[in-house]
Amino acid sequence: MLRKTTLVVGLVFASIALAATVGAATAVSGTVTVADGTADGANVTVTPMTQDFRKMDDPVRTTVDGDRFSVDVRDAPVYLVEVVHDGAVHSAVLQNETTTSIQLGRSLSGRVVAPSGEPRTGATVELVSEEGFSVDRARTDSDGSFAFGPLQPNHTYRVQATVDGAPYLETVPAEGNASVTVETPPPTDDGSVLSVSGGTPASHVVRVSAPANASGSPQVVEALTVRNTGDRPYVGTFAVRMPDAARPYAAMFQQEQTAYRETARGVAVNVTVPANSSARVGVAYELRGRTLEKQFAHDTDKIAVTFQGYQLPNVNHSANLETGDAPVPILTNADPLAANDTVRLTLPSSTGSAGQSQDVGQASASSNSMPAFPALPLFGGIAAVVAVGFVAYRVR
Repeated sequence: MLRKTTLVVGLVFASIALAATVGAATAVSGTVTVADGTADGANVTVTPMTQDFRKMDDPVRTTVDGDRFSVDVRDAPVYLVEVVHDGAVHSAVLQNETTTSIQLGRSLSGRVVAPSGEPRTGATVELVSEEGFSVDRARTDSDGSFAFGPLQPNHTYRVQATVDGAPYLETVPAEGNASVTVETPPPTDDGSVLSVSGGTPASHVVRVSAPANASGSPQVVEALTVRNTGDRPYVGTFAVRMPDAARPYAAMFQQEQTAYRETARGVAVNVTVPANSSARVGVAYELRGRTLEKQFAHDTDKIAVTFQGYQLPNVNHSANLETGDAPVPILTNADPLAANDTVRLTLPSSTGSAGQSQDVGQASASSNSMPAFPALPLFGGIAAVVAVGFVAYRVR
């Protein structure tokens, strides 16, 4: 589910270009007001972050004095401010500014019910902010009811109820107090409701890194944005088709390392995707040899292939890929790719002069035993890394 880590991801490759410098201190301040109450004594945490939302330094903590707070933190382009009031965490993201005003007064209530209208008692309900942060949690009572508040006005929230392990989402309008009903039809395992679409800047991102461990094999990480287009949650497996010369050694679902199963055609990962929502699936593997020939299991609207330790002009590729207009070495698709379409890369025998040994993973691919995977944060940040230097990215 969407959590704080959805935004604050470890952008491994972005960090390569970022020098570690000690910045001057800056005062970050704000007010916190509560309708019919007070925020006096509420805990406040301020975390300095880079422009691409990577943590720059340790967070600094303080409390609200009356309705105000102020802390000295490292100078940064972005600050994540979190205020804990009455058990709920209210967040503000400050970009190129150092002050904020958090007002609390709105309420949200609702019920979780079966399609028949029968209440779902004891269901876990999570409230998520429009930035993707977890705000609060509750359990439904005997009537299936839940309530949250006070909340920030003019904010869009999402309610996720979990029933028997399946997630159900409802978006709450930004205006005024609100009441929502979350219906919970049985989940489906029909894979036809899943598509590879959306994502920023692409729905399918592939990172190819030069050898850095004893195997001498190139390392590949694929991250896919999977969308459930159906009207009920999908609970089942999602298959990522592997190249013939691949040895998978790790998998990810929603920024968490997870178990996987090798099949005749690739890797199957257990996923749960709410209706009309998206999730991120990733697979890491070693490539035996210098040729990556990949056949797609699903229609794919956008693909972005990035490289570390290879000079792009020395990489031969199939005609359905072209050089992207970006300040980072990248290949994109000229037209959408259909299921069973194939892309092909032939890597040079020699690598670039820089970056070839950075953060590409030291795990052995000899078993399916979930080895330690230093490059795991890449799964969550790989698409964002591309986006950092890819503002001009376009797929024709």
